[in-house]
Order: sequence, then C-alpha cells, then structure tokens
Amino acid sequence: MVSKTCILVLLFVAALLHTGHAGGDPGPCELEDIRVSSVLTGRRVLNVPQHEVTVENLCSCPQSGVVMSCNLGEVKAVILDTTKIQLLNREDGLCLINSGWPIFNGKPITFTYAAKTPLDFTLYNASPECRA
Repeated sequence: MVSKTCILVLLFVAALLHTGHAGGDPGPCELEDIRVSSVLTGRRVLNVPQHEVTVENLCSCPQSGVVMSCNLGEVKAVILDTTKIQLLNREDGLCLINSGWPIFNGKPITFTYAAKTPLDFTLYNASPECRA
C-alpha cells in the first residue's frame, strides 16, 4: 500500500512539472487566477487569534496541485484541518492546498488556523486542467 506521504510527494512533483494545459496549450489560466484572502474570525484557539483563509480559483478551468509559499515553518500555528493545507517542506515553507485536488471556479477552499502572526500566502504553482 502506498503511503500518504508518497502520494503527497508525487502530487507535488507532478504539479511542479506540469505548468500548462493538456496538449501544451497555455489556455486561459494564469497564476493570478488563484486568489487568497484572510480575515480574523474573532475567535481564539489556545488563547491565540484564529484566522480564516479563502483560496479561490477565478479561472473557468479547475486548477489542481495548488502549492503556496507560506511561513508555516517559521510561525507557530495551529492547523485543525490538514486536508485543506499541509506543510510540504519546512525549509522552503511550501504548503499544498486542498490535498492537491482541483479547486473549481465558484467553489473556494476555506480553512482556519490560529497563530499570533498572520501567515503570508504566495502562490508558487498551480496546474490548470482545461479540457480541449
């Protein structure tokens, strides 16, 4: 049986290698089509402010293998749902969003974390999945 770590590493490598659409057509999607917003929820977890993050895909094509640079390795944060955000590499500070599954237009991914300092999310990679 293949381990969860192996699957995540394979998804990450596939996302890094695949930067366009099927057939090599760059299609309509740009990295800027993935938007990230963050707000304080007003709640506290372990006496630390809770933040809610929304990751949206504004492109008409689903985008999978969404990897973001985040400072999870530097900031002590409490993540409750690791299917929505997972630290891939502490040294590089890369996080996999939505377990690598596609993010569809109009169906944002939302997760919360608790940290004294807000995490900084910067899109690193995404793989559009447009159908010809």
